[in-house]
This record gives sequence, C-alpha cells and structure tokens, in this order.
Amino acid sequence: MKISAVPLTFAIALSLAATGCGGEKGGDISGIDPKVRFVNAFPDTGAVRAAVGGSVIGESIDYGTASDYRSLNNDTTSLTAGESSYDDLAISDSRVLANNHRYTGIGYGPAGSRRIVCLDNERSDASDNRVALRLFDALSTPSSVDVYFTRASDGDSLPSSPSVAGVTRGTASSYFGLDIGSGTPVNVRIRVYAAGSRTSALEDRTLSLETRYRGTVIALDSGADNRPLVVRDNS
Repeated sequence: MKISAVPLTFAIALSLAATGCGGEKGGDISGIDPKVRFVNAFPDTGAVRAAVGGSVIGESIDYGTASDYRSLNNDTTSLTAGESSYDDLAISDSRVLANNHRYTGIGYGPAGSRRIVCLDNERSDASDNRVALRLFDALSTPSSVDVYFTRASDGDSLPSSPSVAGVTRGTASSYFGLDIGSGTPVNVRIRVYAAGSRTSALEDRTLSLETRYRGTVIALDSGADNRPLVVRDNS
C-alpha cells in the first residue's frame, strides 16, 4: 500500500455508508474542509499508525489516545491501521468520505477480531447550560453496556435509569443532553456498567466540561491512562 504525507487543504467528497461509518449527522459548515482523526482502542497493541486511502493520519498513536484531525483527498477509500505498516492490524470497509464533515475513526478489538469504524461527528454546539455526550463501546467484554452521565455534585447515587442503555460492542449511541446549569465549567461524571447492572462500574471518570460541549466517550479496556477516553466533537 502506497502511503503519502497528508496535504492540509483538500476538498473531500463523502456519502456515509449505513455500516461502519454511521451515527449522528455531521455539521455541513460551508468553507470548512472535512477531516478525519483516529482513536487507538486496540487493547493488545502499542502505538499504531493510521491512514486513509494512503494519506497518513498519525504515525504513533498510543493506546487510549486520539490523533489530530487531518484533511484528506477526495476519494472513495478505507481507513487502515497498523504497527509495522499502515494496514497490518485492520482495514475498514471502503466508503466515500463526505464534504464538509468531520469523522472519528476508531480501531478496536483484540487480535483475531480487530475492526475499524468511522463515526460522523455532530459539529454543532450543545444547547445552553447543557453538554451533549455519546458513548462508543470499544470494550472486549461484556457485549453491551449502560452509561450514566451525571454532575459530580449530585454524589455517588445513580439515577433511576441509564443515560443511554444497551450500547453494544462496536457501536455508538446517540448524543445525550445533560443539564449542567449556567455556572461553568462543571465536573461531569461518566460511569459505564455492564448492561442491566448498577454495581461495579467498568469505568468511572470525572471531567471538567463547559456548557455547550459536545463529545464522544469511548469505553476502553484496561491499560489506558484515560478510561473512558473523551474526545471533543464541536471544535
């Protein structure tokens, strides 16, 4: 596979396939080039390389981290990731990446079941006095999870029902809006449990977020410094 350095300004064309590159609609903001970033959620690798159709996204993306965005050529193409090359770990389905969108490619799964999916990022701000978060399940086990988004000031008690329930491995939920009030930033707590369980959180992290923040929460296997990883979408 031929790899080239990424030019920083290109027009991309893109139409999102129903599988692999789905999720919320991206903001069509005229004049802003579409871009792709890559999250290394492979639990049994070190730093990886990632590319899109031969254009490099990142050279050394550590487990549990995201690369910067990169602009791409206009083409029907695949996302790839590897260690010794750019495609020896996983290759996504081929698709056309659409104009004026931003995407998050996520490589997940252990050896023998590695996959890459591509999420279309919603780029609009969340509502006033709210944050909007969605969950991508990159955990090897269990097969599905529930997530609770709460204000840290609300304490340890869980709400009566999850913010998002039954997110299956390799998929993303819709965005959930959490009211955080007018005083910002506010500490937001993210807790992930096996679906149907309310004990022994798989992941528990508190972050300081400002009103109107929109982001993707990625549930990761053990070994990542930041679990879950949270990446901003409206930037």
